[in-house]
Amino acid sequence: MILQFHVFILDSGYLSLGCSHTVAFMRAIHHGCKDPNGELPHIPKSDPIWEAIEEGWWWHVISSQVEDAIPKLPQFIQMALNASNSIHKAINELEVACQAATIFEQTKSLQEALSIISQGDLQCRTSLPAIGHYVSRFGGGDGMPLIKFLASFGTIFNATLLLGQEFMGALAHHNFNHPTCLFPMLRTAIWATMLTTSKSMEGYARLLSKGDLPKIGTPLTRAMQAETILLDAWKIIQASIGSPTTWTGQDAKTEDKAKHGYKCFGKLCIRMIHFMAKKKNTHEAKEFKSMEEITLQFSQDIQGQQQTESQKTQQQSSSSRQQVQNVIAASPSTIALLQNNHMELHGMFFGHAENEGFPFFNISIDINEIKVYLPCMFPNRYCLPKEHGSQVFQLTAIDDSAATMTQSPFWHQISSSKCHWTN
Repeated sequence: MILQFHVFILDSGYLSLGCSHTVAFMRAIHHGCKDPNGELPHIPKSDPIWEAIEEGWWWHVISSQVEDAIPKLPQFIQMALNASNSIHKAINELEVACQAATIFEQTKSLQEALSIISQGDLQCRTSLPAIGHYVSRFGGGDGMPLIKFLASFGTIFNATLLLGQEFMGALAHHNFNHPTCLFPMLRTAIWATMLTTSKSMEGYARLLSKGDLPKIGTPLTRAMQAETILLDAWKIIQASIGSPTTWTGQDAKTEDKAKHGYKCFGKLCIRMIHFMAKKKNTHEAKEFKSMEEITLQFSQDIQGQQQTESQKTQQQSSSSRQQVQNVIAASPSTIALLQNNHMELHGMFFGHAENEGFPFFNISIDINEIKVYLPCMFPNRYCLPKEHGSQVFQLTAIDDSAATMTQSPFWHQISSSKCHWTN
């Protein structure tokens, strides 16, 4: 059931309540869109789909006056149509949280969202109040980005296990005994870690228990350190890829970059919680002995993907670059980027490289500023590891006088560093 008579009438003012994916597919076919492999889908002209594409098909149209009289009817029809096309399965806590976040965005009433969800088949019905409390406090605010991260990360492990009423209640209401911090990132990390386990009993995840939460929160200084690391890492991910609403439906490269960022952050969550709860991480052989090691690995994960993408881009476009670049008339900023093809605007770069013997001639470094004078390439590392720790930089601006690199450290407030050169 939909509010549109013809597939391709874009100015009709109608909104669909179902079949939106089918309509999107037909539009893609109609406009000759290619698949992720760069190939055109082969659909013979004898296929009935072409009649629908070229001539349209009939829809049931509901007057807007019906919506005015029954405001909840569109949402009810939409959920019913979506449910009829899927295998019946009672939903778990994460799916309830995702539905609550989605409905809340439309209704702006969490109570109404939970009321609608309660009408469905829930495996976790007794946990509904705790899930509602969690979403309202720890979803990440507008758009519920932390809930959307958990949903995206959970698909990697095909997470279907339940947390259970006791654990969900503890996760939502546990008091970490800090006067100003409710530890939303630490709670997110705990939930993300529970999504990865295959250890279960009667359909309930058994990696962590209610009794593990006080262990994770003790001592408080360590818990605050973990919260700070996770929060800074989350800011880096958000700055690099944005929220799911900004990259979904974009080109394959952008979407892959976003999913990789979530995967890196998810790994950070898993490692942090296993370390704090003193649990063995069965997903990787390496055992991390400190938060510094975990932070370092996260930075390397992020940087490693960008280096791989940069290498692919260089290999694919090196010949075209040679043809179009005029290095004789090129500006200092262009030359600087050409000489440092591992760098790109808005890219994230790990400040501590493996080259410990890098000669720091023509470079002066202090806490707040890095100066690189021509003729000298960007340094292989942008800080002194012993003094500054593991840090991630983003090349936020570049012109003919300076390049600005914003430092997003895990231990200090965000600051800016500039690489200057002379004309």
